[in-house]
Amino acid sequence: HIDIALVGSQKALSLPPSLGFVALSPRAWAAIEAEPQYVGYDALAPFRHAVANRLMPYTHNWYAVRACLRRLRDIRRRGGVARLVAEHAAAKLRCLEHAARLG
Repeated sequence: HIDIALVGSQKALSLPPSLGFVALSPRAWAAIEAEPQYVGYDALAPFRHAVANRLMPYTHNWYAVRACLRRLRDIRRRGGVARLVAEHAAAKLRCLEHAARLG
């Protein structure tokens, strides 16, 4: 099981390296809530109910968020994540084939 997953926009979505995504399991949230006094800029507790409250705790790079939303719509329009993964796998094979020919 994965308790905390960290993903960069440049890796997962082929976007510029401007956003980071965090996914937390219930067990991770319990650990975070057990230390409520931590309030640093990288604190995750303020995000616990951000969507439900429609209020983000910090100022975000809204241009990057907008680009991300656009990219997600593009992925959906082009057939979803499975198709994106297949396209990347095919590109990887083409690169390996070309590299092998170069020696």
